[in-house]
Amino acid sequence: MLSQLLDVPLYYDDWKRRDKTIFWKFPLLASFFQTSIPTFAYVMLPIASPHGNNKKNIIPCMIDFYCREKSELQLFYKRYNKCPLVLISSKEAYDFLVSIKCPLNIKHLPLSISDKYRVNNKTTFNKRFDVVMLGRQNIVLQKFLNRYSERHNDTTYVYGKKEGRNFRYFDQSGLDLGCMSTREDYMNLMRQSRIGLYATPAMDSGRTDTNGFNQVTPRFLEYIVNGCHVIARYSQNPDTDFYELDKMSTRIETYEQFEKAMDKLRCEDVDVSRYSQYLEKHYTSNRVQMLSSYLEQI
Repeated sequence: MLSQLLDVPLYYDDWKRRDKTIFWKFPLLASFFQTSIPTFAYVMLPIASPHGNNKKNIIPCMIDFYCREKSELQLFYKRYNKCPLVLISSKEAYDFLVSIKCPLNIKHLPLSISDKYRVNNKTTFNKRFDVVMLGRQNIVLQKFLNRYSERHNDTTYVYGKKEGRNFRYFDQSGLDLGCMSTREDYMNLMRQSRIGLYATPAMDSGRTDTNGFNQVTPRFLEYIVNGCHVIARYSQNPDTDFYELDKMSTRIETYEQFEKAMDKLRCEDVDVSRYSQYLEKHYTSNRVQMLSSYLEQI
């Protein structure tokens, strides 16, 4: 979508493959094989690779930024000190870096949902299940759902079991729904759910590698664009504020709150007009406008 809207070519550079070759032992060699044209690069782990993105023609965007220790931060600064601009997807991480006077030229570029899934006031959703659980699940929300379904035997839900690199999905009766191996499979299954269970990564010790950062992940926007009510657990921070989780989800702490929310949301359609208005702020085309304004300042 970025390539299309900015009218620039898209390339895939497989650094994971390269890291298993001579470049891992001799990272300086990697610079001889890099492009010299202006490049925008998504970076999942800011300090994992000793090579690749520290050049004056490269603008990296940090997806998972979990650095807090001084040694990690100094390494991060060193590995991107030649870049004219470094983009941070999490508002929480961005505000943290600003607060400690990060020496790099950083800007906030939030994650988004592709315009191809655009919702308008006339969009309709055909719901088949009460809850569809896709990918990583929050342990507390999963326990609450198990307890709820025991008390309400008419609850319909879908759960996944990991098989290799994919998940195989089953409904509450054990019916095999098959593997969701493509993004469209994933989105189509989510579109059939009335409710999405959502939690930020570090909530309830879900992930221990985030150093306390609790950024909003793309799944939240995926739930919204697919017409799902959202029942959520999260710690409030600048990123959850930016995505307005307090307005677009039902935050719960106890099972009693969960049960009340489930009883209510299972019987309600989402307000498509409100969802459509919210999503206008979070489509990729909106981020392209932000990125373009940043580029003009370089």
